[in-house]
Amino acid sequence: MGATTLPVCSGEVTSFRYTIVESMGYPYNQFDEAGHLQGGLLYDLGQSIGKELKLKVVNVPLSRRRIEPDLLSGQSDINCYLSPIWTEAREQLLWSDPILPQIERVVGRAREPFNEDIDKDFSGKSVSTQLGYHYPRIDNLIERGEVKRLDENSVPMMFKALLLKHSDRLITSEAEIAAYVKDHPEGRDKIHVGKAIFSNTPTYCALSPKSQLSLGQLNSAIARLKDNGTIKRLALRYKVSY
Repeated sequence: MGATTLPVCSGEVTSFRYTIVESMGYPYNQFDEAGHLQGGLLYDLGQSIGKELKLKVVNVPLSRRRIEPDLLSGQSDINCYLSPIWTEAREQLLWSDPILPQIERVVGRAREPFNEDIDKDFSGKSVSTQLGYHYPRIDNLIERGEVKRLDENSVPMMFKALLLKHSDRLITSEAEIAAYVKDHPEGRDKIHVGKAIFSNTPTYCALSPKSQLSLGQLNSAIARLKDNGTIKRLALRYKVSY
């Protein structure tokens, strides 16, 4: 069934505001030299949703901490690749059907002791994390002071801190680890990627409760993208788990 548009005061809805976390690099986002968003998994996903809804997509790069406030206030309509367990606004936002999983792993320095039992390995260590991100699995260790959290603005900065020995471990997604190694082949032999999965989290699109779009419209568009193979093709193209 084709998507419909909803009437507003001045006419029909013709576009929606689609936010992305500006600190997420390739394969999720791809920026040109001037810093303009021009591609990546999340860009292509947004464009695909827009095509299904027959609406123009207005891309809005934001810091991680601004995503929920913008959605709650109605300044933006949709953010994808988000999980209810990552936000305190989970009850206030509208959640789509799951889209893609995010698999995170732990990275240490090569040729240094590494315990696949994360609770034991992390004790007494500092861990590079992304500013504004939630890590439920180690929250209790951080609260008890057993783990020191060191926030960085981007994944490359997390790797830099690790290799300079400012931190002992970092946590990030498989896709971003692969992207870092691709961009920094000289660092491949300097890191050790844990075999154990740190987290495997379904991700969703979060819809603003003030959006003119309905959750039904969004879920129908996502269902069609699954059925016609678009989401699977995007996952394969950008080498992310599906």
